[in-house]
Order: sequence, then C-alpha cells, then structure tokens
Amino acid sequence: MELIDRYLQAVKFWLPRGQQDDIAAELSEDMQSQIEEQESKLGRQLNEGEVAQLLKQRGRPLLVASRYLPQAIVARKKHGFAVPIGTLIRTLFRERCRDVLLSRSNPVADWFDRAAIEALISDHDRGQQDHGKVLWTLYILFCVAQRQWRVMPGDAAEISATATAY
Repeated sequence: MELIDRYLQAVKFWLPRGQQDDIAAELSEDMQSQIEEQESKLGRQLNEGEVAQLLKQRGRPLLVASRYLPQAIVARKKHGFAVPIGTLIRTLFRERCRDVLLSRSNPVADWFDRAAIEALISDHDRGQQDHGKVLWTLYILFCVAQRQWRVMPGDAAEISATATAY
C-alpha cells in the first residue's frame, strides 16, 4: 500500500543510513503481519482509513525510529547547524579574509598586532589549529569598521585615536 510505503520512508529518514533498509524491512513485515491479522478477524481487506488508524497506533515516524536509535542520540539536547567557518576561511574566503585582516588602511588595523594576525592566518591555513572563529570575528570587526567609518588612506590614525578614547 502506498500509505505504508510513505510511512516507512518517513521512518527511514530518521534512521542511520547503514540500518535504514534492515529496520524498514523488519517494520514492513511486522505491519503486514498486523494487517493480515486484522483482515482475518474482519474477514475482509482493510480499507485505507483502517490502515491509517493502525499506523497512528504505532506512532509518529520519529517516535518509531527512536526505538531503534541509541539512547544517547535520542535524549541529547537540540543543537543548531554548525557553519564550517574554519573550512570556509581556509577555502572560499581565504584571499578575502587575508586581504581584509592584513589591510593597513583599516581603521582598526592599529588596534591589533599585525604579526599575531599573520600567525593566526598561517596556522589556520596550514591546519595546525582551527582559528576559524577568531578569524571570522576579526574579519567582521574589520569589515564593519571599514564600512562604518569609510576610511580614506590618511584617516586611519585619527579614527583609531578617536575610537580608543571611548
């Protein structure tokens, strides 16, 4: 039945890839057995509404799948999608990040030790350490400062002195 197939697909979505087919086959056999049992009691085939009722009794697909998952996975707290900042800075944003952070014309460039930023970038690029979050934070600060103050090449020292007064 199409309804059972859709239900099994929904359960499989929540299962580990390596176990999806085995667990789905087991569930399918169990459901077919339950349907056949009901049909023999009634002396007729179940209609779609009755099959839907049996599926509702089994529970939502996530609940059914959770019975096959390790408890550590089921009981853990939710966590959001982690953006791979370190990888992005090492690949797609590498040149842009380097240009922004090593720019001498940025109003906040004087606030930081250029050699330390170069060392962070170098360690990160070589994969020695993941400085992605630190580099991203600095990158955003530099970009905001550049946009906020719209610096002309000679104005950096004046803006830096004004900003440190706060």
